[in-house]
Amino acid sequence: MPHYLAVDIASDNRIPPGKNARTSHQFALPTGCETGAVQARLLYRPIPLSLATERGWEAKDYVIVSGNQTW
Repeated sequence: MPHYLAVDIASDNRIPPGKNARTSHQFALPTGCETGAVQARLLYRPIPLSLATERGWEAKDYVIVSGNQTW
């Protein structure tokens, strides 16, 4: 690609093929909240959304795995 057409990417949080990743997330609960539910999805996005929007390309996400947790 010619250098004048290149688009910089500030960060890349993709999980490489065949590799694993683990993350931890914390959420503040409102006062008096005793129960809750979390839904999570791992998506495969072959084209970065910002690049697809900029260039008018179709961007499709593929759900690889999903999970739910209640307490």
